Amino acid sequence: MNNNDSRSSQKTAKPIKYQPATDTDRLALEIARGLGEEERLPIYRMVCENRSEEVVRRAFEQAKKTPQEKIKKSRSALFFYLVNKYGDEEQD
Repeated sequence: MNNNDSRSSQKTAKPIKYQPATDTDRLALEIARGLGEEERLPIYRMVCENRSEEVVRRAFEQAKKTPQEKIKKSRSALFFYLVNKYGDEEQD
């Protein structure tokens, strides 16, 4: 196996150079980095804009501390599920 094969199978996202301008932007960047999905920052910004900071932080903390073997799809999928669950609970 040559070196090119091993590099192509281990793609890693480069950290983005982004200076958050607002608290919402900072929270979205913290979550995107924490979940290893900086390339999806616009999605996390949208979530942070549409849900309370308390709901977003609660979902993020729960997603981070959930053991990997209990996660069915991905940690980010769990985060989105929890944001919706906690957000719906907040509205009731």
